[in-house]
Amino acid sequence: MQQLTDEKIRELVDEWIKDALDAEYEALLRSGPWNEEKLGTYKGTLQLVGSEIYDAWLRKDFRQVKGRVDALLAHKGVEADRDSMVYRKLCDALLKAEADVLREVSDYTWEGPSSFPPTTNEIPDAQPQPIQQDEVKTGPTLHEAVEKYIEDKNPGWSPKSRIDMPPKLRQFVKIVGYDLPFTQLDRDAMRKYRDMMENLPARYEQKKIYRDKSFEEILAMDIPDEEKLAAKSLENRFIIIRSFLNWCEDEGYIEKVRGLNKVLKVSKATQGRSTGKRAPFTEDDLRNLFAPEAYAEETRKSPARFWMPLLALYTGARIEELAQLHLSDIKSIDGVLVIDINALDGKQLKTAAAVRRVPIHPFLGKLGFLDYVATMNKRGEQRLFPDLSLVEKTGKYSAAISQWFTRYRREQGVQDQDEEGRSRTFHSFRHTFITRSKHLGLNRNMLKEIVGHEQGETDDVTAIYEGSYPPRMLRDEFIKKIDFHERVEELNLL
Repeated sequence: MQQLTDEKIRELVDEWIKDALDAEYEALLRSGPWNEEKLGTYKGTLQLVGSEIYDAWLRKDFRQVKGRVDALLAHKGVEADRDSMVYRKLCDALLKAEADVLREVSDYTWEGPSSFPPTTNEIPDAQPQPIQQDEVKTGPTLHEAVEKYIEDKNPGWSPKSRIDMPPKLRQFVKIVGYDLPFTQLDRDAMRKYRDMMENLPARYEQKKIYRDKSFEEILAMDIPDEEKLAAKSLENRFIIIRSFLNWCEDEGYIEKVRGLNKVLKVSKATQGRSTGKRAPFTEDDLRNLFAPEAYAEETRKSPARFWMPLLALYTGARIEELAQLHLSDIKSIDGVLVIDINALDGKQLKTAAAVRRVPIHPFLGKLGFLDYVATMNKRGEQRLFPDLSLVEKTGKYSAAISQWFTRYRREQGVQDQDEEGRSRTFHSFRHTFITRSKHLGLNRNMLKEIVGHEQGETDDVTAIYEGSYPPRMLRDEFIKKIDFHERVEELNLL
């Protein structure tokens, strides 16, 4: 085994950049033809992920990249102690390279695939170049900067982001100061925003008890922690604001934003705060939910109703990930049938880690899933479940399924909460899949890759971050071992 050195780091990262650009170029060729809307969605995904990675690089947070570093070292036959400084240097260099490549790819993608492939010499330095003091203009107010940012970014945002992002950015303005000159934005202002966000109730604007009160009046109330934003939701808010501030630096509104961005970290006191927990379904729950006569009657007119609970149970996928699938997302890779969960063609994903390819369980084939896919293809459909409609207000396809499943679950005697007070929803299928895989002692890294876990060491996106496990290995060593149909007879009677 070779030893990792500074020179070897440069060699590994340069080679990785070349391979990453080649992979993205090939992905663009495979995914054509392109139009403005499709390119805009793709660019928005790249920019969002690039912002998250760039932020991790600024904070020297190597948790998300260690898995990719380990895979790279193993592939190249290089040895390094995880606790060594040279290992941390490689983590730092690879994170920076990932952010650079995503920035470069998003620019070239928007100009058109013919601009590819750029050379590694064209990749910009991810470290922001300081602006000389005499170049910094008096600049706009915070409100003006936010509105210009929204106007600038809106074409590249997904439909869902166009709904979600502006209110969060305008809330930042409302808390910090509508007419505050941007050049006066300081760490104290950022602390004010952070502290308020950690203590305000979630969705306070929608709740009558808070609706007509000032921030000060709301904060003076006794608000239980469970009504406040969870740590993960806070971090997502902070990522949005950090991305805005980075853009402001690029625009020359402020010399450096690193000091401001460093303030936007979830406090230790808040880190343990989580959203309401969901319960996995028990085997008795599954027997009730998949009782053959009831299930057949409820699903006979809707393929989405029939297949989505089964797909969720055998893949761990989220409800919207399944509802928005296209027929082209059901494909064969190296002879293995997979569901390609991606953000192309206007599809929306929860996190960067959600981009993945999940092998299809053979039991789903026995139930007729592949026959259904073939039928939809013969009909000339584009989407896997054409009976689901997009809800413009939310930008989602899953609303009708969510409402139906809640009603059906209750009718089948599966209560809203378990004995521990955890809620039961469609999302419980995901928890059921994860829980069963743990009980079976299946590989935890494979689990993270299959379910697209938000945290961990497989935060993959686009062709640059294709999973470290071949589809055949994921199918044979993980998916095939999921055995609900062997434990719940009702599934075999559908």
